[in-house]
Amino acid sequence: MQTADKIISVSRWTTEGLAHLFPSFAHKIVTIPNGFYEFDKEQKFSGELLKTGSTIKLLAVSRFESYKRLELLCNILYKKPHEFKAILVTDDHGVKWAHKNAPALIKLGSLRVVSNIDKNALKKLYRESNVFVHPSLYEGFCLPAAEALASGTPVVYTSGSALDETVGNLVGVPMNQSATIFDWITAIEYAANLKFTQKFHRDIGDHIEKAPKWDSSAKHLAKVYYSLV
Repeated sequence: MQTADKIISVSRWTTEGLAHLFPSFAHKIVTIPNGFYEFDKEQKFSGELLKTGSTIKLLAVSRFESYKRLELLCNILYKKPHEFKAILVTDDHGVKWAHKNAPALIKLGSLRVVSNIDKNALKKLYRESNVFVHPSLYEGFCLPAAEALASGTPVVYTSGSALDETVGNLVGVPMNQSATIFDWITAIEYAANLKFTQKFHRDIGDHIEKAPKWDSSAKHLAKVYYSLV
């Protein structure tokens, strides 16, 4: 950081955190958020109207790290093994962790674990899911949450980091870091119900429209770069 001319941060939360930890370098920090993909208003929403008693399809996309709290997803499924079905897209470490710590859920079919998935297959999973679940304690931006929203899928997430900027409570359900498993179950059921789904459909287009786009982020980054050469 000492030798850097500029320090690029991908969210206000990250900028504030860096400035707090390294106040002498605060003047170097430039906030350039990651971008959202464009939202196709004509696409089929993932949040189809669920019939009473229908299985709620969950999706989580995360590499394995302790702060990502993948065990919370498993604990949710242990409480609702038939009402919820989840797909976890993760790295090789996450696959090994899941098979070691949640074999019963995998055998039952409540949890499917996927790795090394291509872009089109992942996009299909986003669109087919009813709720995107992201229990991670900390995120600098969270591209998977942005991708879920751009695919028409509401997000239930842990608040207190940059996810509050990326998602927010209009198109997602923020959870306190100390929320219980039952709190998460209630939030997921709420995000999948008719009332929230209708609200989500009204608000998501505007949310994506106001969100940063990759093109503008790239232009901002180029401007910073060329100001230094």
